[in-house]
Amino acid sequence: MGSHIITEQVRLKAVLDDRVSYQIPRFQREYSWEDDHLDDFWKDLVTNIEKKEPYFFGSIMLVNSSDSDIKYKIIDGQQRLSTSITFLCVIRDILIDYNQKDHADGINAFIRKDPDDPSDYDFKLEMSKNNQDFFLEKILTIESAKNKIKTMKSPPRRSKKLSNAYKFLYGKLIKMLEKKSDENKIKHLNDMAFSFLRYFIVIRNEIDTIDRAYRIFDTINNRGIRLNQSDLVKNYLLEEIDQTGGDIDGCHDKWLEMLKVLDDINVKESDFLRHHWLAQYGSADPEEIFEKISKDIKKFKTEGFIQEILESSKKYKMLKDPSKDDWNGNTKLVEILQVFKSLNAKAVYPVLLKGMDVFDHSKDFPDFVKSILIFFFRSKTVCSAHATAIETLMNKVCSKLRSNKEVSVSNIRSLLKSDSIYPSDAKFEFEFSSFDANSKNALYILSELNAELHKHKMTLGIVKGDISVEHIMPMTIKNSDWEPYLMKKNGLKKFLELDDYHKNFRWKLGNLTLLNKSENKGNASFQVKREKYYKDDEANITNGLIRWSEWHHETISERQREFSRLALKIWTL
Repeated sequence: MGSHIITEQVRLKAVLDDRVSYQIPRFQREYSWEDDHLDDFWKDLVTNIEKKEPYFFGSIMLVNSSDSDIKYKIIDGQQRLSTSITFLCVIRDILIDYNQKDHADGINAFIRKDPDDPSDYDFKLEMSKNNQDFFLEKILTIESAKNKIKTMKSPPRRSKKLSNAYKFLYGKLIKMLEKKSDENKIKHLNDMAFSFLRYFIVIRNEIDTIDRAYRIFDTINNRGIRLNQSDLVKNYLLEEIDQTGGDIDGCHDKWLEMLKVLDDINVKESDFLRHHWLAQYGSADPEEIFEKISKDIKKFKTEGFIQEILESSKKYKMLKDPSKDDWNGNTKLVEILQVFKSLNAKAVYPVLLKGMDVFDHSKDFPDFVKSILIFFFRSKTVCSAHATAIETLMNKVCSKLRSNKEVSVSNIRSLLKSDSIYPSDAKFEFEFSSFDANSKNALYILSELNAELHKHKMTLGIVKGDISVEHIMPMTIKNSDWEPYLMKKNGLKKFLELDDYHKNFRWKLGNLTLLNKSENKGNASFQVKREKYYKDDEANITNGLIRWSEWHHETISERQREFSRLALKIWTL
């Protein structure tokens, strides 16, 4: 082939009339069109067949997969081509219902391969591994459409959307034919099939190599469901293994095992792949993962890389969903790892992942994790450092961990503390004094403040289910003693004014404390709570409330300023 890519505009008839066949790579994703995509397809079909004008249907990207010019792998366009052939199969099978075998055979000529083709497979399209058996047995085989519909009641899970496409298109066609005579039904079905083949236009792109095809595809966003970065990576890696004669089935099983691990912790594979790459190799934007891996994969053994990411996914699970068994019974470490999730600290996971390789799990690693937590809480949670700046610094930490085998936790703390996004004590104390907590982070913050008040002689484990966050000024004040009290105290006339006041202070840290769940008394007055529940509580953060006789914005602010001074002792590297 003289060019890297040959592009031509052709009728769909030419794509299916050629003496060629098409193969979707074995481990590409399954057929994915939902009802919305099928409905768009149907509307485009009906509208443009009536107009009898060319209609641009999209593009297909092909790679020659053999020494001949008659067999191509589909890199992009599989959804369009699969739907097109399924549509023709439905028309063909309805014609069988009307005893129109000759007409059905005429359409079947665009579904079957050239009879002189020496290969055993008889059809123009071969789908990926998870769909092929169903596609062959239930879609491609010529049979009564009514009978097929009856046998599609319980399709395999991975072929449900393919089964649905056949049934969806069958339903649309049958409804369209309802008011026509039998003779007109036959004519209309033939007109639809051959007008579809004639008027639907595709851009046919023939690429000379798989590698180049995937790179081009990564830059194209066609109509339909675009492959995400993890799909591209998986397809590319497995294609590489297939071409070199590697253990493709074994590698595919490892990929599926990795997905199972990630599903258990509700993590998208694209996010994990990016974090793995950041940890082990270098920075990568979300849309660059495929490009980075495909560019550098020649440096690795592809099968070894798949084993590597499988093992990495298991470590990732230990970080995202930690248990005492994972960490030799270290409950404190488990609690700290769980805090990252409550803080939505997504950016730190590449660093934690690499830290697992570098630091001893029982000695240095807990101190390392605590240092990362202090940095993130102080910089991002309280002082709202920009996410991009946080990620840039995390990349620097990963780079240091990768390049220096002798690196210490002290070195990492120094790196974090010296960065410009690490806030000064004055800034941190100021921001903390007005910080609003939320339902995810309040328990952690209050537990740490209480531990400091007890000089760490008493700790309330944040994972214990019997401790809850108590809003001193409660979450709901309407129709309670708090409503007239706060209206009078602040000189407010309308409930809307009180509502704004309440929203401004209910999640302030100064308005929060800890109680056993059984003692949380909702919207009782402050005086009732103070005497009945707070005074004798074992936690200093709660029994210290006895100092105040009233509760409003001034006391909330005063208490939070006291907390901010404590916070400097807790969250400082």
